[in-house]
Amino acid sequence: MTRQRDTTPGTPSSCDAAPPRAGRSTSSGRYFVGPTFEYRLPAIMRKHIYTGAMGSSYIHLAKGMFLAAYGRELGISYFAWGVMAALNSFAIGFQLLSARLSARTGQRRTIWFVTSVTCRILVGLAILSAFYFSNWNVLFASAAFVLFMAASSAFGSLSAPPWHSWLTDLIPAEQHGTFMGRRSSWIAFTVIALLLPSAWFIDEWTSVGLGLYAMMIVFSVGLALGYVDLFIHNTIPEPAMKPERSRSFRDQVMTVLRDRAFRPWLLFRCSWNFSMSLGGAMMMFYFLENLGFRNRMVTGVLFITAVPLLGQVFGAKYTGILVDKLGTRSVIRAGHLAWSMIPMFWFFVTRDTSVWWLIVWQLITGVAKNAAMNAGKKLVLRVPRREDCSMYMAVSSCLLGAAAGLGSFTAGAMLDMLDGFTWHLGGLELSGFHVLYIISSSLRLGSTMLTRWLPDHAAETKIIERSRRKSVAVAS
Repeated sequence: MTRQRDTTPGTPSSCDAAPPRAGRSTSSGRYFVGPTFEYRLPAIMRKHIYTGAMGSSYIHLAKGMFLAAYGRELGISYFAWGVMAALNSFAIGFQLLSARLSARTGQRRTIWFVTSVTCRILVGLAILSAFYFSNWNVLFASAAFVLFMAASSAFGSLSAPPWHSWLTDLIPAEQHGTFMGRRSSWIAFTVIALLLPSAWFIDEWTSVGLGLYAMMIVFSVGLALGYVDLFIHNTIPEPAMKPERSRSFRDQVMTVLRDRAFRPWLLFRCSWNFSMSLGGAMMMFYFLENLGFRNRMVTGVLFITAVPLLGQVFGAKYTGILVDKLGTRSVIRAGHLAWSMIPMFWFFVTRDTSVWWLIVWQLITGVAKNAAMNAGKKLVLRVPRREDCSMYMAVSSCLLGAAAGLGSFTAGAMLDMLDGFTWHLGGLELSGFHVLYIISSSLRLGSTMLTRWLPDHAAETKIIERSRRKSVAVAS
């Protein structure tokens, strides 16, 4: 009788050698994954996918469009929202702290878990405090909401570098783009399945004057999914990481800034993030108020959120494969070029034509934006030695967040100044939003020209291989 191999996910087959202890270098040079976790990789990838789906569902249910509608219902002004968006972006600077702490302690999973739980608790406090204080003082409610959300963003930022470093150690570089594309597809499918019934629920309760309470229930569901995500994700194994205490914080930061292969990325994305947030920070309010989606949440969710997610469902897998095959520069350039045209679609949208315009540009968004972000994340995580990827991610996010924060603050201030002011051009009724869209689209197009300085596929492959060899040398 022939003995069958045990193919249970996470279980080594009988022909596998006993895995070595975590943290030991191997002759293959795969120090971080190696045989220790390689046999568990399919199960780890699956867990990354379904916890990612829960985490993204939390973001869309407890934040996103529903939170924007909630804030406007409570009377939070454009200016306050712009300040909050700016503070959220500036809070990304906290990534430097967690990147440093991760490198010194090697306890990435613990740092990620504590900061992520705190982040989501603060989101709940922001929602509850704004609801409570709005009954007697809108200004105080706005201040409490902005401060709690800013604090939440700070802890969310602290959680990002250790999570990305942990992910990079588990997923092989040659599979990064393909895996992240597949993950994005399943995430998008799950989010659509939850968003549409949630929007219908809010619409039904809004029709009888209970819209705020419906939103509170949806927020509760989103937060519950967010907590389940954290506790399940915390069971994913963490490859051992040797603490690095010899280099100073300044030296770690300057290593990133001196990297000639990485500086073109920082220049490009800082320029892009400013121009993007200038036109995109207040986008949701334009849809809710100017296009009338505040009282049509199902329609808003369908065409603002679900359509691009459908593009992500069907396109992310293939664009992820292109990231691995063509290199990051080609995908970054093509993705951002298409992404840069989106504000001009908003310029021509009216209430009567909104559905058709939204279908077109949101499908472009779903494919182009996801492809560009997938490629950019691979570039950031694979250029440095694996020991340094937390700091690379932190420095990159810090500079990019500052640029986005400046754009968000500028957008909020401009809209507050131009609130109520309209003029006509042909058959279009224009407002302060349209001024932002023209400026944003022009700046985005200019930013894409900077992608020419990013490393091409051949140079990128050499950089990744050189970084891998340095990691192996450190481990040895």
